[in-house]
Amino acid sequence: LKSPFGFPSRNHSWTKEARFNNILFHVFKSGFLPIPAFTCLCATHPLVRHLATRMVVLSTVDFRHLREPDPTWASCDSVPPARAQEFLALLMHYNMNMSAAVRFLGSKYLGGHRDVDAICAKLALHVDPELIQDYRRIM
Repeated sequence: LKSPFGFPSRNHSWTKEARFNNILFHVFKSGFLPIPAFTCLCATHPLVRHLATRMVVLSTVDFRHLREPDPTWASCDSVPPARAQEFLALLMHYNMNMSAAVRFLGSKYLGGHRDVDAICAKLALHVDPELIQDYRRIM
């Protein structure tokens, strides 16, 4: 509990309750619903209709350029809205599987540019060897 990476307290839990809104995207994308049922479901709540609309609009967004380096990233103070929409299109393409989306994006998101050996050599002067091994395993 004293770690900055754990639960904030013993009363916190990261367990997700089983709810319909957690699977709605997958129900829509499956094509399981006939058109009348799909239409009725979209009429149940504005956010359901919004999800369906965004799925259609984002299905045609080309997100492949997200793999390319962005030379302006250091000067950005926020994510441009178009880039956020492209990333959402990427997530929808990969069925909201963040791991698959990050693998698609490639090395800049996976740390492929890092020289782990050089970093560990510098850390060795100041950090416990067990922590360096943990860092090496994670990287």
